[in-house]
Amino acid sequence: MKLLTCLLFVFATAMAKPKDIIEFFEGKSPSNLKWAHAVNTKDLLDKALKDTSINMIEADVRMGKLKTETAYAVDDIPIMSHDTAESDLSLEEFLIQVKGQTAERKVGIKLDFKDLLAYNQLDTEKFQTDINALNVPVLLNADVVKGPGKTPKAGVSIKLIEKLEGVLYSLGWTTGDFIEEEKEEAKPEKKDGEEAQKEKDNEYTETHVKAMEIYVKTNFVESKITFPVRAMFLSRNVKVFTEYLKDEKYTMTVWSAEDDDKHIKIPELSNFLLDNSKKVFVDIPKTVQDSIDKHRKNGGTSAMPMAATILAFIALALNYFN
Repeated sequence: MKLLTCLLFVFATAMAKPKDIIEFFEGKSPSNLKWAHAVNTKDLLDKALKDTSINMIEADVRMGKLKTETAYAVDDIPIMSHDTAESDLSLEEFLIQVKGQTAERKVGIKLDFKDLLAYNQLDTEKFQTDINALNVPVLLNADVVKGPGKTPKAGVSIKLIEKLEGVLYSLGWTTGDFIEEEKEEAKPEKKDGEEAQKEKDNEYTETHVKAMEIYVKTNFVESKITFPVRAMFLSRNVKVFTEYLKDEKYTMTVWSAEDDDKHIKIPELSNFLLDNSKKVFVDIPKTVQDSIDKHRKNGGTSAMPMAATILAFIALALNYFN
Protein backbone atom coordinates (compact mmCIF):
# COMPACT_ATOMS: atom_id res chain seq x y z
CA MET A 1 0.00 0.00 0.00
CA LYS A 2 2.84 2.39 0.86
CA LEU A 3 4.49 1.63 -2.49
CA LEU A 4 1.22 2.33 -4.32
CA THR A 5 0.81 5.63 -2.47
CA CYS A 6 4.34 6.67 -3.43
CA LEU A 7 3.77 5.74 -7.07
CA LEU A 8 0.52 7.73 -7.21
CA PHE A 9 2.26 10.73 -5.65
CA VAL A 10 5.14 10.55 -8.14
CA PHE A 11 2.66 10.27 -11.05
CA ALA A 12 0.61 13.23 -9.81
CA THR A 13 3.63 15.48 -9.35
CA ALA A 14 5.12 14.48 -12.67
CA MET A 15 1.92 15.65 -14.34
CA ALA A 16 2.05 19.03 -12.60
CA LYS A 17 3.62 21.73 -14.73
CA PRO A 18 4.83 25.12 -13.55
CA LYS A 19 2.38 27.97 -14.02
CA ASP A 20 3.78 30.17 -16.76
CA ILE A 21 4.15 33.58 -15.11
CA ILE A 22 3.75 35.59 -18.31
CA GLU A 23 0.63 33.70 -19.35
CA PHE A 24 -0.77 33.95 -15.82
CA PHE A 25 -0.46 37.73 -15.91
CA GLU A 26 -1.93 37.82 -19.42
CA GLY A 27 1.21 38.70 -21.32
CA LYS A 28 2.48 41.39 -18.97
CA SER A 29 6.21 41.97 -19.48
CA PRO A 30 8.36 40.31 -16.77
CA SER A 31 10.16 43.60 -16.20
CA ASN A 32 6.85 45.33 -15.40
CA LEU A 33 5.69 42.96 -12.67
CA LYS A 34 5.63 44.55 -9.21
CA TRP A 35 7.14 42.66 -6.28
CA ALA A 36 6.61 42.76 -2.53
CA HIS A 37 9.89 41.78 -0.88
CA ALA A 38 10.61 40.00 2.45
CA VAL A 39 6.93 39.45 3.30
CA ASN A 40 7.71 37.52 6.47
CA THR A 41 5.01 38.59 8.98
CA LYS A 42 1.23 38.31 9.14
CA ASP A 43 0.88 42.08 8.86
CA LEU A 44 3.16 42.39 5.82
CA LEU A 45 1.43 39.47 4.08
CA ASP A 46 -2.00 40.97 4.74
CA LYS A 47 -0.88 44.32 3.29
CA ALA A 48 0.70 42.70 0.22
CA LEU A 49 -2.41 40.66 -0.53
CA LYS A 50 -4.65 43.72 -0.20
CA ASP A 51 -2.43 45.83 -2.48
CA THR A 52 -3.79 44.98 -5.92
CA SER A 53 -0.77 46.56 -7.62
CA ILE A 54 1.44 43.73 -6.27
CA ASN A 55 1.94 40.85 -8.71
CA MET A 56 4.52 38.70 -6.91
CA ILE A 57 5.07 38.15 -3.18
CA GLU A 58 8.56 37.12 -2.06
CA ALA A 59 9.12 35.63 1.39
CA ASP A 60 11.91 33.77 3.19
CA VAL A 61 11.74 30.33 4.81
CA ARG A 62 13.96 28.99 7.59
CA MET A 63 13.65 26.82 10.68
CA GLY A 64 12.58 28.61 13.85
CA LYS A 65 9.93 29.08 16.50
CA LEU A 66 6.42 30.32 15.78
CA LYS A 67 5.58 33.30 17.99
CA THR A 68 2.00 33.74 19.18
CA GLU A 69 0.43 36.55 21.22
CA THR A 70 1.18 34.75 24.48
CA ALA A 71 4.18 32.47 23.90
CA TYR A 72 6.55 30.71 21.53
CA ALA A 73 5.95 27.24 20.13
CA VAL A 74 8.21 24.59 21.66
CA ASP A 75 9.38 22.91 18.47
CA ASP A 76 11.19 24.46 15.52
CA ILE A 77 9.18 24.43 12.29
CA PRO A 78 9.51 26.11 8.85
CA ILE A 79 8.72 29.78 9.52
CA MET A 80 8.81 32.94 7.43
CA SER A 81 11.99 34.79 8.35
CA HIS A 82 15.12 36.07 6.61
CA ASP A 83 17.72 35.81 9.37
CA THR A 84 16.04 35.42 12.77
CA ALA A 85 14.83 32.19 14.37
CA GLU A 86 11.35 33.49 15.24
CA SER A 87 8.28 34.75 13.40
CA ASP A 88 4.54 35.20 13.88
CA LEU A 89 3.99 33.46 10.53
CA SER A 90 4.67 29.83 9.66
CA LEU A 91 5.09 28.52 6.12
CA GLU A 92 1.84 26.58 6.50
CA GLU A 93 -0.05 29.73 7.59
CA PHE A 94 1.54 31.71 4.75
CA LEU A 95 0.21 29.26 2.14
CA ILE A 96 -3.25 29.16 3.74
CA GLN A 97 -3.50 32.97 3.76
CA VAL A 98 -2.38 33.23 0.13
CA LYS A 99 -4.85 30.55 -0.93
CA GLY A 100 -7.65 32.52 0.72
CA GLN A 101 -6.95 35.50 -1.54
CA THR A 102 -6.05 33.97 -4.90
CA ALA A 103 -9.66 33.47 -5.91
CA GLU A 104 -10.17 37.24 -5.74
CA ARG A 105 -7.08 38.43 -7.60
CA LYS A 106 -3.96 37.26 -9.41
CA VAL A 107 -0.78 37.03 -7.37
CA GLY A 108 2.22 34.68 -7.50
CA ILE A 109 4.66 33.74 -4.74
CA LYS A 110 8.39 33.19 -4.38
CA LEU A 111 9.66 31.17 -1.43
CA ASP A 112 13.35 31.70 -0.66
CA PHE A 113 14.72 28.80 1.40
CA LYS A 114 17.46 30.17 3.65
CA ASP A 115 18.61 26.85 5.07
CA LEU A 116 18.62 23.21 4.03
CA LEU A 117 16.93 22.05 7.21
CA ALA A 118 13.77 24.08 6.48
CA TYR A 119 13.38 22.34 3.16
CA ASN A 120 14.17 18.87 4.52
CA GLN A 121 11.62 19.29 7.33
CA LEU A 122 8.75 19.73 4.89
CA ASP A 123 6.00 17.16 4.64
CA THR A 124 6.63 16.84 0.91
CA GLU A 125 3.28 15.36 -0.04
CA LYS A 126 1.34 17.98 1.91
CA PHE A 127 3.52 20.81 0.57
CA GLN A 128 2.98 19.54 -2.98
CA THR A 129 -0.79 19.42 -2.39
CA ASP A 130 -0.77 22.94 -0.93
CA ILE A 131 1.17 24.31 -3.92
CA ASN A 132 -1.16 22.64 -6.42
CA ALA A 133 -4.20 24.03 -4.57
CA LEU A 134 -2.92 27.60 -4.91
CA ASN A 135 -3.19 27.44 -8.70
CA VAL A 136 -0.77 30.38 -9.04
CA PRO A 137 2.88 30.70 -10.13
CA VAL A 138 5.19 29.39 -7.40
CA LEU A 139 8.94 30.06 -7.43
CA LEU A 140 11.23 28.09 -5.13
CA ASN A 141 14.50 29.90 -4.54
CA ALA A 142 17.81 28.83 -3.05
CA ASP A 143 21.31 30.27 -3.44
CA VAL A 144 23.09 27.10 -4.46
CA VAL A 145 26.61 28.20 -5.50
CA LYS A 146 29.07 30.81 -4.26
CA GLY A 147 29.01 34.16 -6.07
CA PRO A 148 30.76 37.56 -6.02
CA GLY A 149 31.41 40.08 -3.26
CA LYS A 150 33.30 40.05 0.02
CA THR A 151 33.38 36.56 1.62
CA PRO A 152 30.10 35.18 0.21
CA LYS A 153 28.70 32.16 2.03
CA ALA A 154 28.77 28.67 0.56
CA GLY A 155 25.69 27.69 -1.42
CA VAL A 156 22.77 25.75 0.04
CA SER A 157 22.83 22.45 -1.85
CA ILE A 158 19.14 21.70 -2.36
CA LYS A 159 18.05 19.17 -4.98
CA LEU A 160 14.47 20.44 -5.25
CA ILE A 161 13.86 18.57 -8.48
CA GLU A 162 13.88 15.24 -6.64
CA LYS A 163 10.83 16.15 -4.58
CA LEU A 164 8.61 18.78 -6.18
CA GLU A 165 7.01 19.54 -9.52
CA GLY A 166 4.74 22.31 -10.76
CA VAL A 167 7.10 25.06 -9.62
CA LEU A 168 9.58 27.40 -11.27
CA TYR A 169 13.03 26.98 -9.79
CA SER A 170 14.97 30.10 -8.85
CA LEU A 171 18.63 29.15 -8.44
CA GLY A 172 21.06 31.85 -7.42
CA TRP A 173 24.54 32.68 -6.22
CA THR A 174 25.36 33.68 -2.66
CA THR A 175 26.79 37.19 -2.58
CA GLY A 176 28.84 39.24 -0.14
CA ASP A 177 29.21 42.96 0.39
CA PHE A 178 30.73 45.17 -2.28
CA ILE A 179 34.52 45.36 -1.87
CA GLU A 180 35.24 49.03 -1.31
CA GLU A 181 38.36 50.89 -2.45
CA GLU A 182 40.75 51.47 0.42
CA LYS A 183 41.47 55.04 1.43
CA GLU A 184 44.78 56.42 0.12
CA GLU A 185 46.45 56.62 3.52
CA ALA A 186 45.42 53.06 4.36
CA LYS A 187 46.43 51.47 1.07
CA PRO A 188 49.27 48.91 1.32
CA GLU A 189 51.59 48.46 -1.62
CA LYS A 190 49.68 46.62 -4.36
CA LYS A 191 50.96 43.55 -6.15
CA ASP A 192 50.50 43.19 -9.90
CA GLY A 193 46.97 42.07 -10.75
CA GLU A 194 45.54 42.80 -7.28
CA GLU A 195 43.37 45.68 -8.51
CA ALA A 196 42.13 43.59 -11.43
CA GLN A 197 41.21 40.78 -9.06
CA LYS A 198 39.24 43.19 -6.87
CA GLU A 199 37.22 44.22 -9.93
CA LYS A 200 36.54 40.55 -10.67
CA ASP A 201 35.38 40.01 -7.09
CA ASN A 202 32.75 42.74 -7.61
CA GLU A 203 31.12 41.14 -10.65
CA TYR A 204 29.72 37.85 -11.90
CA THR A 205 32.43 35.99 -13.82
CA GLU A 206 32.74 32.99 -16.12
CA THR A 207 33.80 30.96 -13.06
CA HIS A 208 30.49 31.74 -11.32
CA VAL A 209 28.53 30.89 -14.46
CA LYS A 210 30.37 27.60 -14.99
CA ALA A 211 29.73 26.55 -11.39
CA MET A 212 26.01 27.16 -11.89
CA GLU A 213 26.00 25.29 -15.21
CA ILE A 214 27.48 22.23 -13.51
CA TYR A 215 24.91 22.40 -10.71
CA VAL A 216 22.00 22.78 -13.14
CA LYS A 217 23.15 19.97 -15.46
CA THR A 218 23.54 17.67 -12.47
CA ASN A 219 20.20 18.37 -10.78
CA PHE A 220 17.80 20.37 -12.98
CA VAL A 221 18.32 19.22 -16.57
CA GLU A 222 14.76 19.54 -17.89
CA SER A 223 13.48 22.29 -15.61
CA LYS A 224 12.54 25.85 -16.37
CA ILE A 225 14.77 28.05 -14.24
CA THR A 226 15.07 31.72 -13.38
CA PHE A 227 18.47 32.90 -12.16
CA PRO A 228 18.36 35.68 -9.54
CA VAL A 229 21.30 38.08 -9.93
CA ARG A 230 22.25 41.05 -7.75
CA ALA A 231 22.07 44.31 -9.69
CA MET A 232 25.33 45.88 -8.51
CA PHE A 233 27.39 42.84 -9.56
CA LEU A 234 25.42 42.27 -12.77
CA SER A 235 25.90 45.88 -13.89
CA ARG A 236 29.69 45.38 -13.90
CA ASN A 237 29.62 42.45 -16.33
CA VAL A 238 26.32 41.99 -18.17
CA LYS A 239 27.93 40.08 -21.05
CA VAL A 240 28.59 37.00 -18.95
CA PHE A 241 24.87 36.09 -19.01
CA THR A 242 24.30 36.49 -22.77
CA GLU A 243 24.23 32.76 -23.47
CA TYR A 244 21.88 32.02 -20.55
CA LEU A 245 19.16 34.23 -21.98
CA LYS A 246 19.31 32.50 -25.38
CA ASP A 247 17.93 29.30 -23.82
CA GLU A 248 14.13 29.30 -23.84
CA LYS A 249 14.06 27.44 -20.50
CA TYR A 250 15.91 30.24 -18.70
CA THR A 251 15.00 33.68 -17.44
CA MET A 252 16.66 36.01 -14.92
CA THR A 253 15.46 37.93 -11.89
CA VAL A 254 17.41 41.12 -11.14
CA TRP A 255 17.29 42.04 -7.45
CA SER A 256 18.98 44.60 -5.23
CA ALA A 257 19.43 45.31 -1.55
CA GLU A 258 18.32 48.70 -0.23
CA ASP A 259 21.85 50.03 0.27
CA ASP A 260 23.36 48.80 -3.02
CA ASP A 261 22.47 51.97 -4.95
CA LYS A 262 25.87 53.67 -4.98
CA HIS A 263 27.59 50.61 -6.43
CA ILE A 264 25.22 50.05 -9.36
CA LYS A 265 26.30 51.17 -12.83
CA ILE A 266 22.92 52.57 -13.82
CA PRO A 267 23.53 52.99 -17.61
CA GLU A 268 24.72 49.38 -17.95
CA LEU A 269 21.86 48.02 -15.84
CA SER A 270 19.28 50.14 -17.66
CA ASN A 271 20.48 48.95 -21.07
CA PHE A 272 20.51 45.32 -19.96
CA LEU A 273 16.91 45.55 -18.74
CA LEU A 274 15.76 47.23 -21.95
CA ASP A 275 17.50 44.72 -24.19
CA ASN A 276 16.12 41.73 -22.27
CA SER A 277 12.73 42.98 -21.07
CA LYS A 278 10.95 39.78 -22.18
CA LYS A 279 13.33 37.50 -20.31
CA VAL A 280 14.11 39.39 -17.10
CA PHE A 281 12.03 39.87 -13.95
CA VAL A 282 12.87 42.99 -11.95
CA ASP A 283 12.74 43.03 -8.14
CA ILE A 284 14.56 46.23 -7.16
CA PRO A 285 13.92 49.03 -4.62
CA LYS A 286 12.17 52.21 -5.73
CA THR A 287 15.40 54.21 -5.33
CA VAL A 288 17.14 52.07 -7.96
CA GLN A 289 14.15 52.16 -10.30
CA ASP A 290 14.00 55.95 -9.93
CA SER A 291 17.67 56.19 -10.94
CA ILE A 292 17.00 54.07 -14.01
CA ASP A 293 13.96 56.18 -14.95
CA LYS A 294 15.99 59.38 -14.53
CA HIS A 295 18.77 57.98 -16.72
CA ARG A 296 16.30 57.11 -19.48
CA LYS A 297 14.51 60.43 -19.20
CA ASN A 298 17.83 62.21 -19.69
CA GLY A 299 18.44 60.38 -22.95
CA GLY A 300 19.99 57.14 -21.77
CA THR A 301 18.90 54.35 -24.10
CA SER A 302 19.92 50.85 -24.99
CA ALA A 303 23.01 50.48 -27.11
CA MET A 304 21.46 47.61 -29.06
CA PRO A 305 18.81 49.56 -31.00
CA MET A 306 21.45 52.13 -31.94
CA ALA A 307 23.78 49.39 -33.14
CA ALA A 308 20.98 47.85 -35.18
CA THR A 309 20.22 51.22 -36.75
CA ILE A 310 23.85 51.73 -37.75
CA LEU A 311 24.09 48.25 -39.27
CA ALA A 312 20.87 48.80 -41.20
CA PHE A 313 22.20 52.11 -42.55
CA ILE A 314 25.48 50.45 -43.64
CA ALA A 315 23.58 47.65 -45.38
CA LEU A 316 21.37 50.18 -47.16
CA ALA A 317 24.40 52.17 -48.30
CA LEU A 318 26.20 49.09 -49.60
CA ASN A 319 23.13 48.00 -51.48
CA TYR A 320 22.75 51.50 -53.01
CA PHE A 321 26.34 51.66 -54.25
CA ASN A 322 26.26 48.12 -55.60
